[in-house]
Amino acid sequence: MKRALVNALAVVGALTLLGSVLAQIPEWAYEGATGIVMGPNDSPAAKVPVFLNRGDGMIERFLTDSIGRFSLPIEYANLERAVWLICVPGGIPAVGHRERGTVGPVTYGYSTLPPGSLWPAHAFGWNGPIPRGCAADSTYRWRFPPEAGKPPLAATAIEPDWDSYR
Repeated sequence: MKRALVNALAVVGALTLLGSVLAQIPEWAYEGATGIVMGPNDSPAAKVPVFLNRGDGMIERFLTDSIGRFSLPIEYANLERAVWLICVPGGIPAVGHRERGTVGPVTYGYSTLPPGSLWPAHAFGWNGPIPRGCAADSTYRWRFPPEAGKPPLAATAIEPDWDSYR
C-alpha cells in the first residue's frame, strides 16, 4: 500500500513537471510571427506590404519576399497585442494575429475585391489607420501636412502621399 502511494505521487509529480516543460516549448520555438501570402491563382505574392501594429499605436511596414513569406519581429511577450494588415493589390485585405502556442507560418489566401469597394478592416481586428494603397475603409483619418495647402484640420481616410508635399 505504501509503495503504491509513493508510485502514484511520483507519477503525479512527473506529469506536473512534464506539463510545465511542455507549456514553455512554444516560447522556446518562437522566432517571430511568420506567414505566407498568396496572390491570384494561388501564386506567391511578392513585395506585398504587411503593416504591423504592435499594440502601441505605431505602424511599421514590411514586405513579403520573392516567394510571399514575411517575418515580423514581435517579442513573445507582446504577441497577443500585435495585429498586422496585409494588402495584396486587387485583393481583400487580410488581418492577422497570433496566439501563444501557435508555431509555424500561417498562409493567407487571396480573394478578389470588387473594383471601387472598400473592406471594413476594423471590423476584423485592425486597430490602426489604413495605409495608402490598401482598399479598406477606416474610421481613422490622416491629417494633411501643412504643405498640402488644405484647410486646417483637413483629413482623409487614405494615407496622403507625403513625398508629393516636400
